[in-house]
Formats: sequence, structure tokens, C-alpha cells
Amino acid sequence: MVLIYIPGIKYELETKVVKMLPIGELLRWIISTPVQFNIGRRFYAGSYKALRHGSTNMDVLIALGTNAAYFYSVYSVLRAASSPTFKDTEFFETSSMLISCILLGGFGQGEDF
Repeated sequence: MVLIYIPGIKYELETKVVKMLPIGELLRWIISTPVQFNIGRRFYAGSYKALRHGSTNMDVLIALGTNAAYFYSVYSVLRAASSPTFKDTEFFETSSMLISCILLGGFGQGEDF
């Protein structure tokens, strides 16, 4: 997200790799995947345990929200790579930002706000 504000880099990030897929989207996908599945693994484990016991908790909410943003973005990237006219927005930074802010801020660990 920050790189687009550096002069000269914005235009390089908008260079198309395949059809309507720019380099910037591909880089965001590559960078956000480890955040989503390695760093966010604890939310998947917690939501699995909660759902297995027939309840929901904050882990379920986080996993659903970040998965919605991530997998919609994957769809958007794949569609842009296969279509000469597709133009849409992807939200990889949203899922990574949510996971990072929750873990760094300590939300969902029982603290009072």
C-alpha cells in the first residue's frame, strides 16, 4: 500500500503481467499469503475448535472476515489474469491488516477495551 506513494514506483506496479493483472496485485498476493495462513493459523485453529463444539467466538469472526477478503481477492486476481477487460479491486491488504492489527493490538485475547 505504501509503495504506490513513492514517485516512479506506482507506474511500475501498474505494469500488466498477464492481460489485466498488474505486478502490484501479484506482489500483494505473494506477500499476504504467508500472513493469512502462517501468522493467522491460530485463528483457524481456534475457530475449528469452537465450531466443533457448536459455538462461535472471536476466532470464527476473524477467520470468516479475513477469508472473505483474501479469497475474493484471489478470485479477482485470477479473473484479471484470464480476462482482457476485467477491472476490479482486490483486498489482500485488508486481510493482512486485520490479522496484524488484531495480533499486535491484542484484540480477541480477553482484554477490556
